[in-house]
Amino acid sequence: MTDESNPSAQKFLKQVGSSFESETGASVKMEFVGRGSSGSERVIQLLQAGDPPEIFTANQSQAISWAIRGILAPVDEPLATGKERLGELPGENARTILEGNEYSVPFGANAGCYWYRADVVEDTVPSTWEDTLAFAEKANGKSGLKGSYVPAGSDSSTTYHFLNWLYSNEGTIAKRENDEIRIAVGDSENRSRWVETMNFIKDLHQYSPDATDSTWSTMIQAIPNETSASNWYGGARPKVQAAKADKPFAADLHPVPMPKNRQRVGDGSADGFVTFKGADTEVAHAFLEFFLQMENMVQLPFELAPVHVVSPWPTVVSSDAWKENVDQLPDAWSKDDIQTYMVDVMESYQPVSHETEPPNPYAESLLGSNHITNFVQEVLINDKNPDDIVDDYASKLESTLKKAKQ
Repeated sequence: MTDESNPSAQKFLKQVGSSFESETGASVKMEFVGRGSSGSERVIQLLQAGDPPEIFTANQSQAISWAIRGILAPVDEPLATGKERLGELPGENARTILEGNEYSVPFGANAGCYWYRADVVEDTVPSTWEDTLAFAEKANGKSGLKGSYVPAGSDSSTTYHFLNWLYSNEGTIAKRENDEIRIAVGDSENRSRWVETMNFIKDLHQYSPDATDSTWSTMIQAIPNETSASNWYGGARPKVQAAKADKPFAADLHPVPMPKNRQRVGDGSADGFVTFKGADTEVAHAFLEFFLQMENMVQLPFELAPVHVVSPWPTVVSSDAWKENVDQLPDAWSKDDIQTYMVDVMESYQPVSHETEPPNPYAESLLGSNHITNFVQEVLINDKNPDDIVDDYASKLESTLKKAKQ
């Protein structure tokens, strides 16, 4: 079962399933569910019915949350097979490890970075907070463009936008002390990072549309649709969409890793195959081991979204087959853009669940609470001073964490 909605990816997965059927005689049933909460809801429904799926494609926050609840079965054996075939495992930031066991077989990842049109402003690269504001100011109004796009809508894109700037400012949501997760927003130094980050976003918002109806889709399309000259996004889809649409400026649209205030780190996440206790883990492992072949591990990310989804397996992205696929990308993709996103960006990301070590099993609950989105909206829409309201939202996050632990 997967929440992947891309038709080409669905077709590819069906082809792999048919090949597995032919080779093993097993019967493969694939179910495609909606992205986001509907996927989790379908999993929970099947778990409650005593009929969990053998395999689901989960992000890291989902996987670590389910692993800590004892819902997932380990996948150490398939990963060992993957290491034998592919040479080495992905780095730990792409894996879901709890108490020494692996709970996900990663196949793709993406990370937050900043996109900008060099044809609009030629003398400024938004590589720091200061440069980002300078770029947005210079670009604002040129050819009817806004300088940037800052989401102020009610969905999760507003939360993740804030978190990427927070991480680049060495801020955090949670910390682990004495093996317990706690909310760290109120810690004196960290509290100042939250306020500083929110004030920066407010400054950037003056060069953006109001964006009170923003979604992930509007952020993807802000540059391709010629709304803004720059903006953050969690991956490479702005470039993908501009290149697909043959926009004349697509070749001048470039990524930089998260603009730095105190560090160059953004949010990111790997998606992977997980399996469940109570399912037929033997057949699940057989399918995963069948899938863990170079040709499949190369092709799936390209079917999902070329370059936007990058394989976290080092030997896959260095393979001849991967390079051949890269060579087929539209001319708008320069080697420098590909290198920047696939190497510099993908090596400087941190999943929300990995703020702590071991990972935070309550990250999904904290992100799903919408408190961070509401905090941003209070400042950008209602013109509240972040210093006046941050403690209230710290308290709200603490209440959410308390409920998640019960």
